Amino acid sequence: MVFLDDVVLRGTKQIALGKAKRSPMLIELSDWFIRTYSVKILNIQFSKLKIPNTKRYRLDVIIENTEDYQKMYVQALEPNEAYQQQIAAEFSTARLEISFCQ
Repeated sequence: MVFLDDVVLRGTKQIALGKAKRSPMLIELSDWFIRTYSVKILNIQFSKLKIPNTKRYRLDVIIENTEDYQKMYVQALEPNEAYQQQIAAEFSTARLEISFCQ
């Protein structure tokens, strides 16, 4: 599990409460997740990893509930690598690291 920074957490809460609009990217990603995995997401955060001399990125997927969150793992603390690869391929980002958050 990845812990969210305060800015992402506040933004996600606003989306969940219906006080903030979802971005077109979030809407597209949400629709794809529902069609592909039957998982509802609340928000996404795309960021560059803070590792010196690297050009890798991470897509944090904030999932609405525990049941959906667990669908993205093979077992506790072991994310489904096939899902991660499918997500990365869908969005054509070769160096995309995926994490799931709740």
